[in-house]
Amino acid sequence: MQNARMPINISRVVPCEKVSTTESERTPRRSLCADVPDGCYALKVRSSGEDGVVRSLRQKGLEVLAPSYLVTRRYSDRIKRMHRALFPGYVFVRMNRDTVLSVLSTNGVNYVVRLGRRLEPLSEQETKAIQAFCCTEQYCEPCDYLKVGQRVMIEEGLFAGLTGVLQKVRDENNVVIAIEMLHQAVRVATGTSALRVLY
Repeated sequence: MQNARMPINISRVVPCEKVSTTESERTPRRSLCADVPDGCYALKVRSSGEDGVVRSLRQKGLEVLAPSYLVTRRYSDRIKRMHRALFPGYVFVRMNRDTVLSVLSTNGVNYVVRLGRRLEPLSEQETKAIQAFCCTEQYCEPCDYLKVGQRVMIEEGLFAGLTGVLQKVRDENNVVIAIEMLHQAVRVATGTSALRVLY
């Protein structure tokens, strides 16, 4: 099934120092969070702790976004459907300089995704995408963050198992498969759902 999810770059993760009750008065930590523009921020949370963090933040009166998708598991005696986090390990919250310390002191929050030393909110486009993921009825699921130039492996169809470099030509995703011995290459059109990033 074609993936409906837009790629959102959360690879810029840099830990923000966790503020504890005994250390919250220390100037360096307070200055780190002094300039926090109002916006939607990505929080890195404890593994499988998304639901608990969402409950805690909402109890504090904060606006929280936690998009999920429906997973079907087939067992020998039953079929089970459950919701899983669309961005495993991440929760999104609207905050500013007045609420940042309350967010950071929430049990299960590891750090805020930031750019360098500054806490930076998601862009308006990314925030709208997260909001859309929360209310859409279209099927969405997590996928590799694909970028032009990455080495990828094709996982479906006749070319399954072959590796190449991802290119974009006329708004279509293509994989260039090289035949090293001949110093020749072939461009193959493929959907993103059939690709896996090679690290």
